Amino acid sequence: MPNTVRKHREDLGDSQDRLAQLLGVSRNTVVNWENGSGIKSNNIMQMDALFGWVAQN
Repeated sequence: MPNTVRKHREDLGDSQDRLAQLLGVSRNTVVNWENGSGIKSNNIMQMDALFGWVAQN
């Protein structure tokens, strides 16, 4: 998922700061996701809506 977060963020032309703002998290959280740290399910659902992903269980 880390590469996916970075790729979709870059495809949207958004910075880490902007993505953090859109999702209501800190920039450091976005950096951690892009470096492979776990993502909470509520944040995955927010990214699903933002990126048009289909959330999988």
